[in-house]
Amino acid sequence: MPLRTTRFEGELGCWTTTNWEPVAGDVLAPYVLGIWDFDGVLAQSRERVFPNGALELIVQLDEPHRPGDAVDPRPFPAVCIGGLQTTSEVVQGPPGRCRVLGVRLRPVGAFALTGSALDDLRGITVDLRAAVGRDADDLGTSCHAARDGAERIRIVTAWIARRVSSAKHLDARVAWAAAAIDASVAGCAPAFAATSASARSASRESCASAAHSSWWRTGARWPTLPPVPATTTRPTSAASFGSTPE
Repeated sequence: MPLRTTRFEGELGCWTTTNWEPVAGDVLAPYVLGIWDFDGVLAQSRERVFPNGALELIVQLDEPHRPGDAVDPRPFPAVCIGGLQTTSEVVQGPPGRCRVLGVRLRPVGAFALTGSALDDLRGITVDLRAAVGRDADDLGTSCHAARDGAERIRIVTAWIARRVSSAKHLDARVAWAAAAIDASVAGCAPAFAATSASARSASRESCASAAHSSWWRTGARWPTLPPVPATTTRPTSAASFGSTPE
């Protein structure tokens, strides 16, 4: 697993970041855009977070972040998932050491993990336990026990791989369609390998047609996650993707 670790010391604070992105052909490539881990202290605890086009799973190991501009200042859940962000938001970080891990998820990955309609997550953050139950606690406990960011990333990649491999609610044709959309942007073949025998044997045209109807049919049976009240942004760090000190 190729990891990139960077150390920063300056007027903004001091921290270590560890990053990982799946390569083509990696089992998590259809589900995950990248994973970042932040460990350090910020001189400026308020930061503005900008949309990055991804849904994010967040694990906070120290005092949780809080919404910076919300009427309700309650902290974010320690382990949470945030939907697609459409506006910039201000987030208040803790005053001391801050350890945060974030997983930038592709739409198929977010659905594989939660089984929830992605529209229900747009612009909000929910406790991951509402989506996956006790598995969220297991992830948090394992990350707490890890000695550094590299080990935390290995833990979370194994956790995601285990959950997506058993995601029975994920229609292979919908996954194929999502991969085809990605491929049309990247100019390469879809990365997602259909998992069912019927999908594997289908032609490109029939698979696309089936995916179109299945996309809307499965949408009707997706459950809705209960949102965390007044939580409209998600925790991050100045060294993570798409954020600047406020």
